[in-house]
Amino acid sequence: MAGFESLELSSRTLSATTERLAAMARNALEVARFGGLDTGEESSAYTVVHETPLYRLRRYHADRDSGPKAKPRPSVVLVPPMMLSADVFDVSPVTSAVSLLAGDGIDPWVIDFGAPEHEQGGMQRTLTDHVLAISDAVEFLNGYLGAE
Repeated sequence: MAGFESLELSSRTLSATTERLAAMARNALEVARFGGLDTGEESSAYTVVHETPLYRLRRYHADRDSGPKAKPRPSVVLVPPMMLSADVFDVSPVTSAVSLLAGDGIDPWVIDFGAPEHEQGGMQRTLTDHVLAISDAVEFLNGYLGAE
């Protein structure tokens, strides 16, 4: 029965994390809608691991994967709504989805499409372009993490 208790605990933890993540996303969308994302606070550290003409793939809190006691973490890819900045997942330290996930032992990745008005061809992008980019990012990530 110990395995079932562990599974139940994991489900509860995942459910609580998902609820907090959803609340943070709602808050971030409100911030973006009513005043932008500049809170004056420092954002979480990330590394751009992969870049194409359509997107950049950011990895947050990669430093948690180094050292002798580092354990493999499950990964999640966060995709911002079209026409919103990837920073929506890291508005401030208190409402940072990527920090919450990393704190719960998850390896957060974010697809950054950039600001359409500043990206070459950005204003001509379609939903199809975004879906194909997400598929490409997931395929890259599977290969990248499989090689670690």
